[in-house]
Amino acid sequence: MKILIVSEMSVPYAMGGGEVRYELLARELARRGHEVTWLSMRQRGSPDEESIDGVRHLHRGPRIESPPVRPVLSM
Repeated sequence: MKILIVSEMSVPYAMGGGEVRYELLARELARRGHEVTWLSMRQRGSPDEESIDGVRHLHRGPRIESPPVRPVLSM
């Protein structure tokens, strides 16, 4: 199954509770054979695209330099 997770921030660039839960869920789904993509905003240090633990990460939009601080309308 193809699964898309959409959130403002992503691990390892932001380590809030939601991001950690999404990471655990995404990693487990990928381990079980699903094709998982996680879409989030660009964050300081993040490339536009990368693969972490079998999960494809896409970072789009404005680059957030000091997560979790960001413009209200940035997402």
